[in-house]
Amino acid sequence: MKNLLLALFISSFLLVNWNCETDPFTFPRSSFIEMSKTPCFGKCAVYNIRIDGKGNIIYNGKQNVKLEGEHLMNFPPDAVNEVFKAFVESHFWDFEDEYTDNISDLATTYVTFSHEDQTKKITDYYGAPQSLKDLEKRVEALLETLVWQE
Repeated sequence: MKNLLLALFISSFLLVNWNCETDPFTFPRSSFIEMSKTPCFGKCAVYNIRIDGKGNIIYNGKQNVKLEGEHLMNFPPDAVNEVFKAFVESHFWDFEDEYTDNISDLATTYVTFSHEDQTKKITDYYGAPQSLKDLEKRVEALLETLVWQE
C-alpha cells in the first residue's frame, strides 16, 4: 500500500510539474523602459526604443542608425529580466529628473522607466551620474544584439 501511495504521489507531482508552464519573464507586460536619443550637430544616432516586461520592443530608427524606420521584435527573457532588474536595483526613482548644463552640440537622451505604478522620465543632456549612463549603455547593448543590426 505504501508503494502504491508513493507511486501516486510521485506521478501526480510529475504531472503537475510537466503541465505547468512557468513564465520565464520576471516583469509584467505593463512595466516598460523607453529611451530616445535626439540629434546633435554631428552624426549622433537618433532613435526611440520601448521594451516591455515581456520582451516586446518597438524600435524606430530615425537617422545615423544602421536600421531606419519602425520595427517590432522580441528580446529573450534572460536579457529582458537582466535589464529590468538593473533599473530596479539602480533606484531609478531617486535620480534627478534632469541633467543639463549650458553646453551646445550634445544629443539629449530621454530615459523612462515604469514599474509597479511608478513612472519616471529623465532628461540626460550633460552631467548625469555614471550609474544612469550605465543603464543607458545596457539598453544600447540590447540594441546591438538585434537580428537586424549589421
